[in-house]
Amino acid sequence: QACVAVEEYSITKANSLTQQWQDIVEQFGDRPALIQGSERLSYAELNREIQEIQALNAGYKAGIVPLLLERNPHQIAFLMALLLDGIPFIPIDAESPKERLQLIAAHCGNPIHDANNLHLVRGEQQVIEPTLCYAIATSGTTGVPKLVGVKRSGYEAALLAWTKQYEITSEDRILQAASFSFDVFLGDLGRALFNGACMVLLDAYQRKDPQYMLDVIKSEGITLFETTPLVVRWWMQEKSLDIPNLRLLIVGSDSWKISEMKALIGMMPSQTKVISSYGLSETTIDNSFFTWRTEYHSNTVVPIGESMHHTSLSICTEEGKPLPDGMEGLLCIDGPCVGLGYYQAEGWSHSKGPWITADRGVKDEFGQFHFLGRADKQVKIRGQRLELNEVERIFSSIDSSMHWVA
Repeated sequence: QACVAVEEYSITKANSLTQQWQDIVEQFGDRPALIQGSERLSYAELNREIQEIQALNAGYKAGIVPLLLERNPHQIAFLMALLLDGIPFIPIDAESPKERLQLIAAHCGNPIHDANNLHLVRGEQQVIEPTLCYAIATSGTTGVPKLVGVKRSGYEAALLAWTKQYEITSEDRILQAASFSFDVFLGDLGRALFNGACMVLLDAYQRKDPQYMLDVIKSEGITLFETTPLVVRWWMQEKSLDIPNLRLLIVGSDSWKISEMKALIGMMPSQTKVISSYGLSETTIDNSFFTWRTEYHSNTVVPIGESMHHTSLSICTEEGKPLPDGMEGLLCIDGPCVGLGYYQAEGWSHSKGPWITADRGVKDEFGQFHFLGRADKQVKIRGQRLELNEVERIFSSIDSSMHWVA
């Protein structure tokens, strides 16, 4: 039996996404759901837009929709219409290169759909995996994006885990800055809109400006924000951070040091909790988080922490044999978070059981998991997956007389 089987989860099955949404709209209809600059959509207004899009596309059953999205509230309404109707989609940021769009369309068998067009176009691909919620286009060793499938039940379980462990309420105001092509965006969206909270959306230029983010966190009274070590390193050039309403700052998508986490906590208002998150697209966005502890040396890489409610982490061999605490191996992820794997001609690659990652890890004496690097040649740069084999191939195509090593 691979890794450690999870027999019981400490979460209660959530209502369907549709039922949750209906309850939210009924309870918080007049409250702001989405804000971008001077434009504001209440939950009732957002729901009306969603219903109009659903009516235009009633009965759509034609495979995965590669959805090209601009960063505005009305495009969010289109994505929500698909999500609530159970139409699987691939979120794609409008800034994505044209070559990448062509590769995604060819891989999934459907044309890229611009969310400015409210009518979905039926493509060649007619087969839909009934449990599929959405797919994320990640990097691949051949340069062709791989499609990672996430189950609807997995996304629902993640929503419940975030709500409970991050203590999210309708009073929260959540800043959204991640690219629409990254699954962190779907984390922001779910944490906000399925809790009656307000999501403040930055545009394509604002989301790349760390100083502007700070200004918006203060002016909009942001209470929860997920960002990367790159952004907080820029922030740490300041003497202190005047963001009094921020109660939870989540730092993820890349590694950082204990010394950096300690320095950041020292700059924050006393009521702000800083955590470091870890997760994979293959296992529904977030799987663990680390809360500050004093036992670690300042030069230690911040641990990935403890499992979230919808996840069970363990360490195993390549064959899936469990390893004891303190022994290095591969991180193994089990629970309702485990997705469908990768999209292939014959279907999705992962049907059941835990997900054995290519991330090397270890569990320490404090019960905290650590990321020790990759077992393959994949790296992350600013949260973006990169295959070193692909870098070598591209350089070799430029000058084959030399041997290139990345």
